Amino acid sequence: YRFLLADENGSLWMLDKDGKVLDGWNPRVVGKELLVAPRHYRLHGKDYIVAIQKNGVVSIMNRRGEMLKNFPLETGIKPAGNYFIVSSDKASERSIVMLTSDGYKAKITFDGKVSGKESLLKNSPETKFSLVPERKEKSYLIKRQDAQQLVLLDEDGKVIIKNDYIGMNEAEITYEDFGGGNTLITISDRVQNLSFIYDGRGT
Repeated sequence: YRFLLADENGSLWMLDKDGKVLDGWNPRVVGKELLVAPRHYRLHGKDYIVAIQKNGVVSIMNRRGEMLKNFPLETGIKPAGNYFIVSSDKASERSIVMLTSDGYKAKITFDGKVSGKESLLKNSPETKFSLVPERKEKSYLIKRQDAQQLVLLDEDGKVIIKNDYIGMNEAEITYEDFGGGNTLITISDRVQNLSFIYDGRGT
């Protein structure tokens, strides 16, 4: 196994199990502050290291720290929340899904193109969006939040949960799919110190 570390300035180190820095990661500098911690993915026999900056610049590297062709990519998108990797048997269909806080959804392909940009439905000008991946990254939810409601939608935009008690309060979402139709979604209101627990049907 390996340890992948990053600092708030966008420098990445990869260490072996004895703490030795590996070639190509001494450090590997990708730029500015990252959206979330960098991640390693193994997709159909290939290794990818993904690091996304808060300004929307996407870096995809191999395990030696070498950038894939057309990366780093200036997407012009400032992502909100997290991101989601779409795996596929076809390399051309592998992509990263990101949302902006004002409701744009876009896919970034692994060959360095921004595609499938669409606008999500807003209930009011102050509506904010973010992406919530399932803990094991099987799928993701879309959080839509305004003064009246916090709503969670599935990947296709279908409403799963409506919560009328949180409004625009800071809310942390966890989403876990245990298989066999057993899903758990929690919403924690950080202002009122309340937690709500739902199943996959929104009950």
